[in-house]
Amino acid sequence: MTPQDSPRRPAAARFLVGVLYAAIPTALALTATELGTKALHLGVRQVDETRGFDPRAQYLLPDSQVPGGFVTQFYDGDDGETHILPRSDNPRVMLFGGSNVQGFPEEHLEQLLERDLGLDLEINNLGREGYGSGRVSILFEQSMELGMDLAVVYAGHNEFVEAGFRQEVQASREGFAATAAETLRGLRTFRALEQHFAPPEQSGPPSPEAFEADDAVFRQFRYSDTLAQLEQFESNLERIVVKAREAGVPLVLVTTIGNYFSAPQSWTPPADFDPALWAKLEQRLRMLYESLPDPVGAAIRVEPERRLRRNDWLDRPDPLAPGFELPRLRTSPAPHTELAPYWRRPETWTERGIQHMRRLDSLLHDEVLAPERAALEQASGELQQLLDLVPDHPLAHYMLGLIQLRFGREPQAYEHLHQAAIYDRAPRKTSTLHNDIVRRLAQRHAAEGVHLVDLETQWQARYPGGLFGFEVMWDSCHMHPQARRRLVEDLAPPLTALLRP
Repeated sequence: MTPQDSPRRPAAARFLVGVLYAAIPTALALTATELGTKALHLGVRQVDETRGFDPRAQYLLPDSQVPGGFVTQFYDGDDGETHILPRSDNPRVMLFGGSNVQGFPEEHLEQLLERDLGLDLEINNLGREGYGSGRVSILFEQSMELGMDLAVVYAGHNEFVEAGFRQEVQASREGFAATAAETLRGLRTFRALEQHFAPPEQSGPPSPEAFEADDAVFRQFRYSDTLAQLEQFESNLERIVVKAREAGVPLVLVTTIGNYFSAPQSWTPPADFDPALWAKLEQRLRMLYESLPDPVGAAIRVEPERRLRRNDWLDRPDPLAPGFELPRLRTSPAPHTELAPYWRRPETWTERGIQHMRRLDSLLHDEVLAPERAALEQASGELQQLLDLVPDHPLAHYMLGLIQLRFGREPQAYEHLHQAAIYDRAPRKTSTLHNDIVRRLAQRHAAEGVHLVDLETQWQARYPGGLFGFEVMWDSCHMHPQARRRLVEDLAPPLTALLRP
């Protein structure tokens, strides 16, 4: 049969062949573009919103560059990953937790331990920004194959950050459009274009601690929901304890350090509370909130986006204006006066940081004159009446705590600021509720190789009334670098005792 005699393909088949031939160069071009963006480090997915909550997620992969080693894939396999060397005879310590652990100066800790032990060891930091105990427990389980001589867990700050992030991820993956969008975001080419054309205010890598739906997620969160989330925290830590015991790995649980001076995030009425009465109480509380005299009012009425954050400190100092006066702030008591070096270096503050420190200066040190005292005493009485009706209102406790601090009544201030942290419906920092769970678990499993390092109690003993905050904190839960060095110095002695041959 000659070519002229060959039967023609059906029209549908010809169309499909044409589509196939058209797709080949498109696929080749897309592949080349993906390889190019990877080589240029474009379209990097700094936060992988599809990984972490599924126990099947793979956190650790064999390191292709180091036989026998492993590498994390926190950041889509790009810069910033942690490389774990092949197992050696040196003792191996693994650190687990969120951004606080990620910021630990593990080199300093390693030097302290090696000095005290007189031997070489290896510390691997597997802290990850935004991670709470749910994802830490998954990572911990997978890390058992790395082999370790001691595991350290510092967790608690991110339990509600992680809960909100989980809900956002779940909501974003519902429906066909969301699935298609997630598929596109799996391509570097798409991500590079998305980042290039994003508005300036949306540019830069997203942070798992800065998602927009916080209020929507927690607006209806009752205190019973808060306690249920803390029960999940305990369950996650219990899983970590079980995995450590099964692997024969000594485990150190560490209580965490929070900022007593940071405001609560969320509050709701008790169950079955009269809605009309709640509305009246909230209206009155808002009036008190708006009418408190400065400097208490100035400190309280700072909008959340204008409060101190960890990006309010500059990498490179700026020159100070002529006549700049250093704020008079609480200093850490001896022998820990070095814990607040950034107060002594105001050239490293942003303008927002300077203004916030000035508000705290006035709150802590300005003289309380008679008109202010009368107004604060009246507000204190009204806040106490509100707390008689709603004993677990965190904002009322917070306001009353700052008033007591203004009067120099540190024990009373501690009590109310402590309650504000405990009753926050969706805290961004740890509280005694979290740390009591850590203490309880450590005591329950002490005979199974679980050890407690109670840093919260240790740090409370250093400050008047047990109160500390912006003396050592950048924001609600992150310590500034020098304080982090002090924290690992507190951590070193008990770790040394556990590692000593």
